[in-house]
Amino acid sequence: MASKGVPYIFLDEGGDLTFDRKKGSRYFTVTGVLTKRPFTLDPVLTNLRFDLIEEGTELEEFHATNDRQATRNRVFASIEDNLGSLRVDSVIVEKRRTHPKVQQIERFYPEMLGHLLSYTIREASLASAPEVIVVTDTLPMRQKRKAVEKAIKTTLQRMLPRT
Repeated sequence: MASKGVPYIFLDEGGDLTFDRKKGSRYFTVTGVLTKRPFTLDPVLTNLRFDLIEEGTELEEFHATNDRQATRNRVFASIEDNLGSLRVDSVIVEKRRTHPKVQQIERFYPEMLGHLLSYTIREASLASAPEVIVVTDTLPMRQKRKAVEKAIKTTLQRMLPRT
């Protein structure tokens, strides 16, 4: 069992991995939220979710993209009240300025992730932590998942600080 105080970085991406200017998003972002156990925001958001249900708000899911503005406002207020327990870093890429050699998903995604994690680990002084747990949702590219997972591991070994 992990001990309290273990750093966690929760990752999320924005935009898509299509580099066609007419079909794809202009930007790709990857954001990491760093926090440590115990998670002070988790019970706050859980209570908010049940408050909303008890108030009659229909929640098929609890996800900012799909929630109504009033719900999002309350979520952001909860986050703002707990900012002291979080660190948020993002990498924002204007995809049309990305060199063609980097536009392959197996290279682009791991490198952007590597830049974010190496920055966060360095700036948050986590290089000497016995472990840092990184949590992401399912990788967004189904057909190439295994290749991307391998590339992520290889890229992170090269980019992240060694202890």
